[in-house]
Amino acid sequence: MSKTADVTRLFDQTLGRFGRLDISVNNAGWYHLSQLLDLPDEAWQENIDINLFSVIRRSRLAIPHMRKQKWGRIINISSIFGKQPNAGTIDYNTTKAAVISLTETLADELVKDNVLANAVCPGPVRTPLWEGLAKIINPQDPEGMMAGLAAANIPIGRFGWPEEVASLVTFLASERASFITGAAYDIDGGMVKYMV
Repeated sequence: MSKTADVTRLFDQTLGRFGRLDISVNNAGWYHLSQLLDLPDEAWQENIDINLFSVIRRSRLAIPHMRKQKWGRIINISSIFGKQPNAGTIDYNTTKAAVISLTETLADELVKDNVLANAVCPGPVRTPLWEGLAKIINPQDPEGMMAGLAAANIPIGRFGWPEEVASLVTFLASERASFITGAAYDIDGGMVKYMV
């Protein structure tokens, strides 16, 4: 998703097979365990390309088709850390916050064409990203590390499952969500607390 040619090929194959494009779910994420002063420009650029520019590239290709047919759904996968950052993953937090801002801007620009844009902001979910992080933090007991993190930080007491995030994405892609645009939904087992 970080290379324009690969994204273009994906869209060409999709249009070739289905003849139209209705829904674009933009889901890519990467991080570096680092703080601002430790992170070189190359690492920042890598995360900007993966986490933010993948969404920009895919949206740029999807929007003309959706506008033409006067129907579309853009669903960008951000993160709760784009809203409530945590220390140690500054590039991830920053780029995922940018994805939320991009989503809200797209919602304003596209609503007149019946193209709706929303963001989904998962908390800790059992994915290779989190499993890899657990192995880095505690190579002897990554499962114990994940269980401890869940017990201490997630009110529901466990990590989420990808299928749970997919259920929210499926709803936002459907006609049942036809009055929702510019929103950023947390799906985090009650982890993030804020009023606004």
